[in-house]
Amino acid sequence: MSKTNYDSPEKNCNIPESHANSAKSTGKKSSRRGRFWKGLGIYAAVLALIIAAGLVVFWNFIKAYELSRPDTAISSIVESKDESYWLELVASTPLHFSEFEDSQLLTEKYLLSKIRGQDISFRKHSSVYTDDAPAYIVYAGDSPFCRAKLVPEEKSSVGFGFTSWTLGDFQPLESFALPSSRTIELTVKEDSEIILNGKTVSPAYELPDDDIYVSVYRIENIYEDYTLDVIDPEGAAETPVSVSGDSYLYPIPEKLSFAFTIDVPDGATVSVGDTALTSDLLVSEGNPYPVWNDIQEVTELESIGNELASQLSEQLRNQPRFSRYSCSVLYYELPTVTAVSSDGTPLSAISPDDGRYLFTLPSNEEDEAVVQRAEEFIRSYINFSTNENGNAYGNLYKLLPNILVDTRLYNRMTASADGMYWVSGRTITYNSLEVSDVSVYGDILATCRVSFSVNNTTKYGTSLMENVYDLALVNTNGSWYVVSMADVESY
Repeated sequence: MSKTNYDSPEKNCNIPESHANSAKSTGKKSSRRGRFWKGLGIYAAVLALIIAAGLVVFWNFIKAYELSRPDTAISSIVESKDESYWLELVASTPLHFSEFEDSQLLTEKYLLSKIRGQDISFRKHSSVYTDDAPAYIVYAGDSPFCRAKLVPEEKSSVGFGFTSWTLGDFQPLESFALPSSRTIELTVKEDSEIILNGKTVSPAYELPDDDIYVSVYRIENIYEDYTLDVIDPEGAAETPVSVSGDSYLYPIPEKLSFAFTIDVPDGATVSVGDTALTSDLLVSEGNPYPVWNDIQEVTELESIGNELASQLSEQLRNQPRFSRYSCSVLYYELPTVTAVSSDGTPLSAISPDDGRYLFTLPSNEEDEAVVQRAEEFIRSYINFSTNENGNAYGNLYKLLPNILVDTRLYNRMTASADGMYWVSGRTITYNSLEVSDVSVYGDILATCRVSFSVNNTTKYGTSLMENVYDLALVNTNGSWYVVSMADVESY
């Protein structure tokens, strides 16, 4: 019996070799196809995830961009806020109403009532809008009522570097429903009381003006009819002289015309009231002081000697020069006329009633000898001219030693002595005597002004005698002598 060997494949399975190789090849291809599809599935899944993530990122980017747009912010504000929000914003914003009207009533009447019940919308304020500072006009119905500006919201980011916007500046438009405002102007007497709608108008509303007699007030931003009362400084109610719209002219003082002729030292500044005179009002130049006129005659006196005559002639050539101004002005009362020298020194003036002002030179040297001689001369002159105690020649002999011999003044006093006998004897008592405006030129010539007030008593009574004189003095042989005098009232 033959024995079957199951362990030997060669013997039990007689398969051709070509078939065996074909089976092996088929198995390998099937394995490769499986891996491909598996890989393809994985790739597709990853790609899908990437696309999905990209879409999410893109969607979020678009969302962030939309949230960062100012239009989105203002739209959200408008849509999210109810009517009370806008009413409160308008009511809480200061408007240009005056203190003389009820701002709450005006706000309600002209603004808030126009917002209630209206749809709120917005438009870009194109004239001021920028990407960095978006601005919008907010509408109530078809009417604009406020200007809104957006600002970047602090510490807020919507992603991708974008920031959100929030409401910044908010300003109601007063042109919305407000009528045109009115401005009240009043011209009144200085220190008048003005009462507008029952409230006193403060000086803060007075326009700047140097006029001390008239005040002009201006009150702006008045919207409704008003009541107006003016009380003059004496407490009387005033009635306007004329009314033009909201401009009122109340009784004021009438300006008067004043004419002046004014002499000042060259280079000085002269003012009438608060107005400095200009060169177009200059009419002449020279020396208006009569006391200088006699000095030329003094230079011709043989008794003074050639040297002194020559020195006096030099001073005459260099005598002070004056400028004469002529002007007419309108003022409520006689204005003050003032002058200062070129170095700022205030000058004094002779001011007769006819508007003639003659400003003197400021003292350039306080010479006690000049002052003493001037006082001695004027005292002896008063005694002589009034024939004090009836002693005409005695008074003359006290007067003449103060005057330079052979001058016109010396001769005039001598010639008038006989006439003094006709003047009744008087007693003189002094109220005042002052020497001022002393000017010394080269130690040989001096001018000054002497003013005095005395009581002149006779058997018929006592009278007051006052006068002002200008004197010219010459220094010869170490002493001062009067050579000329002029009554300032005759200038």
